[in-house]
Amino acid sequence: MLFLNKNDIYNAISMRDAISATKECFATLKDDNFDMPSRSLINMPEKDGLFVFMPAYLKQLNAAGIKVGSIYKGNNAIGLPTIHAIVVLFDAMSGQVKALLDGETITLLKTASVSAVATEILSKKEAKNLSIIGAGAQARAQLEGICCVRDIEKLYIYSRTLDSSNKFQNWILESSKYKSLDIVVCDSVNKSVENADIICTVTSSDSIIPIVKEEDLAAFVHINAIGGSTYDACELDPRIFRNATTVVELKSAALNEAGEIRQGIKTNLIEKKDLLEISDILNRKNFTSKPITVFKSVGIAAQDMAIADKIFQNAVSMKIGSNIAW
Repeated sequence: MLFLNKNDIYNAISMRDAISATKECFATLKDDNFDMPSRSLINMPEKDGLFVFMPAYLKQLNAAGIKVGSIYKGNNAIGLPTIHAIVVLFDAMSGQVKALLDGETITLLKTASVSAVATEILSKKEAKNLSIIGAGAQARAQLEGICCVRDIEKLYIYSRTLDSSNKFQNWILESSKYKSLDIVVCDSVNKSVENADIICTVTSSDSIIPIVKEEDLAAFVHINAIGGSTYDACELDPRIFRNATTVVELKSAALNEAGEIRQGIKTNLIEKKDLLEISDILNRKNFTSKPITVFKSVGIAAQDMAIADKIFQNAVSMKIGSNIAW
């Protein structure tokens, strides 16, 4: 059995490879060639935490496994990540465990790569201005993913605390990847999004009160709504859906788990039939959308397994990782 930690994973796969694996995954889902039960949750309200169990089997890719994770929102106060996770990858032919992978890193790659795929399809090709709301590890990954598909020149950052925004800015300035990026730290959501061509929301909000309001947006904008820590959380104002093309990973998952979608349907701002899946538009050559486009992600296990399997294949080929006797 192969064990792959964070460094092993980043040595085995690039963001561009993760984006390719994500496209392959969703092309497979279009053929209904997968088995993916709904995620299971164990809530621990007295500890402000929960455990998540996400299994999936991709027949065409011959990838099977489960991601087990925890979300403890209070961890920031004690210097620990909010999310801890591990991915167990099985040999789909024999049922043997073939790899254990750091699930936090796979989650970052998954969310960033699916945002990149959606952005490549839905945003203006000439988009230059990116707004990221949230300033943690997901924000860093989103920046890398979006920069793989669009030539970003200006970044607007907003976080609830100025310290978090400054840390994100300093991390960017210390990186060799973003030397030409113009960075603006904003003191309000409105200022961070009013001139944005692309918006990524990556917060741990659990509130039904939206962070991004309809009136804050430019006339033409693409939004990746990635965060939200409960099924009722709304990073986006559901009124946005009235004048937007809305895309999700899977309708079934979004209808159960996306707070904005659930609120939008409840208040007649969007109908189920209005939702598109990524697989519906992935290979369309002349896709026509409304001026505002929204990709609402809840994260699906199928994509975790597709990326984990690609990492495993690369790691074996490159002799990366530690072999452990089972």
